[in-house]
Amino acid sequence: MKITSKILSLVLCLLLVSSLLLTSCGEDGNDTNTDTTDTQTSAPAGDDTEKPSTDFYAGLKLEDYVKLGTYKGLVVDARGSSEDIELWNAIVARCEVIEYPADALSYYTSQTKEKYKIFAERGNMTYEELMKALDKTDADLEKEAKDLIKKDLVTLAIVKAEGLELTDKEKTDLFDMYADVYLELYGYTEEYIRENLSNEVYGSMQHDKMMEYLIKQNHFVAED
Repeated sequence: MKITSKILSLVLCLLLVSSLLLTSCGEDGNDTNTDTTDTQTSAPAGDDTEKPSTDFYAGLKLEDYVKLGTYKGLVVDARGSSEDIELWNAIVARCEVIEYPADALSYYTSQTKEKYKIFAERGNMTYEELMKALDKTDADLEKEAKDLIKKDLVTLAIVKAEGLELTDKEKTDLFDMYADVYLELYGYTEEYIRENLSNEVYGSMQHDKMMEYLIKQNHFVAED
């Protein structure tokens, strides 16, 4: 199983914000701190309520929260882009969230805000300065949180419909490979990942297993 769009989207997000931080700080004439030696190695600053994302969905009747659209037999134009990312975007766009689980929305909104606070700290900016530089508001953060929840719900619904649940063997065999990505992106220790983020890692595994299945079930426009 390869690491596909969910992890790649995290990388792209970090690169984008880092670029904007460099640009903003450069315009103000301030030095940008690019030293990553003091990167978080345990819990993120201010985060003492780490909670696996899947907790919010346990026991939910998924059909009450999300309506799946067509996710097989699509023809996707991925020329010049990644097949899995373009396919996933196309599938998510065809699905509809009926209701956002309240606990998940509260948690993801809080964590999204915390993410930007950490980015601001690493860029020697205040949170307010970063939000102004990115032209973002609290409403934008809630929208980001809702986008994450929608993707979670769509993933869970497709996995359930197609019987794509991870096996215990897959969880064991692939954990270290996925944990290494979280370690590299965020600087968490392996111990912290195993104790606090194991369900996040399993979620990435589950998404990638689902995408491998979906790529085989859909069609892509050939390169010219």
